[in-house]
Amino acid sequence: IQMIFNISGTTSNMKLKVICPSSKTVSMKMVLQRKDGNSWNKVQKWTQNGRGTQILTKSMAVVKGKKYRVKYTVTVGSETVSGKTATKTA
Repeated sequence: IQMIFNISGTTSNMKLKVICPSSKTVSMKMVLQRKDGNSWNKVQKWTQNGRGTQILTKSMAVVKGKKYRVKYTVTVGSETVSGKTATKTA
């Protein structure tokens, strides 16, 4: 599993890549979050399902000065892995 997250100016770029055999079913979820005060709030969510290697790529406008991160969940067959990126400031 490879998760890339960066912010350029006021655009966030996200790429979630899962490499696996074509015999495996894959479910991917990626959530862009913004920090408001002490809370992390959902900005947008994306999902993708398929078989074998999958790539989910998204871009979205962000607010300058705000902090963002991406949480992700990947299920391959019966195994689920979740994680989150480092926080980045727009």
